[in-house]
Amino acid sequence: MKDLNIMGQYEKRYTEMQASLKKKNYKVTPQRLAILKILAYNPNHPKIDEIYEILRETFPTTSPATVYKTVAVLKSLKEVLEIQYSSEGNRYDGVNPVSHPHIYCTECNKVFDIKGLDIEKIIANLTNRTGFTVDQVRMDVSGTCPACKCNEKIMNEGKI
Repeated sequence: MKDLNIMGQYEKRYTEMQASLKKKNYKVTPQRLAILKILAYNPNHPKIDEIYEILRETFPTTSPATVYKTVAVLKSLKEVLEIQYSSEGNRYDGVNPVSHPHIYCTECNKVFDIKGLDIEKIIANLTNRTGFTVDQVRMDVSGTCPACKCNEKIMNEGKI
């Protein structure tokens, strides 16, 4: 049942992204729809080149420029969140396009959402303490994910 709920959320995001493009009178081409689907259904925060490689499977003649332009449009419409990593390159979150915290694995380079952290409470605390009006929050944590730690442990024990 949980999987159906998640799939419904992805479909909802895909529909919202389409509506946003149509509302601003952007062309809704088959390639653009495919890019939307990749972003709306991918919780792994893909990079442009990853989006491009997936897109090429269905549209082999599409150029990387199509992906860059579409992502730029979606970013301007606030339909994707750009997550900037200087060493890794930018990632894009179409599933949850609002500021939220992430954790980055320095071993496998995957990016995960941090759930259950009350960002609103942190913002309220900062606002009260500093008098700042917070426009954007960016919180990134890095470390080694459980899967990579497990692989590291196995390698250290000489099992690989």
